[in-house]
Amino acid sequence: TGGGKSFIMALLVRELFGLGKRVQIYTNRKLLVEQTEKNLIKYGIDFGVRAAGHEFQPYYPIQLSSVQTEHSRVVKKKDWMLFDSDVVFVDEGHMANNDQAQSLMRMHIERGAAVVYVTATPLDMEGMAETIITAGTNSELRQCGLLVPAIHYGAPEPDFKKFKIQTNQELTEPEVKKLFNVKHLYGHIVEWFDRLNSDRRPTILFAPGVEESRWLAQHLTDAGITAAHIDGDDV
Repeated sequence: TGGGKSFIMALLVRELFGLGKRVQIYTNRKLLVEQTEKNLIKYGIDFGVRAAGHEFQPYYPIQLSSVQTEHSRVVKKKDWMLFDSDVVFVDEGHMANNDQAQSLMRMHIERGAAVVYVTATPLDMEGMAETIITAGTNSELRQCGLLVPAIHYGAPEPDFKKFKIQTNQELTEPEVKKLFNVKHLYGHIVEWFDRLNSDRRPTILFAPGVEESRWLAQHLTDAGITAAHIDGDDV
């Protein structure tokens, strides 16, 4: 994350276009289509968009596609022909581990295309690709100033032993509230806030629930630490 995936993809697309290759870029969801559109325009790349709400322009050698629209029009309804790509890029590639996306990828591969998945989180992608290319490690990204270091401190933690938590399982909200005795933790919060943040820079404190968050905001304010409660409906 923050390593310049969009920039790298745009450079590769531009280079492939210069070599006379036909390129297709798949994204997931409307928001990502719009973000990728802006990036391609920023890098001076002309392209067509194969997504709902866009004019169909199949004559561009570079196409930006919504996975959902492409699957609906090509596979299900057969309104469109599959774009004859030489290289296919799949942005947020870890989200393409599903029947919709993989059915399209198989069609492209059968026609001789190379498929490149681009992601910062290559998890649950077994069997999707033959080679993994690490464009940059977190250490390298920190060294060149693209990422800032995340510094962790070990403040007192609650005792989880009373809960039998399985792998990939999370505590329920009632369990969290039972575990986090807010009044007991309050003294630790103030102590560690003053110890680690004497300049009182902007800080986020996560409470187990709305009621507890309101309680903490009030008591932090009473202690001279300006605080506001925020939830999905109110600030």
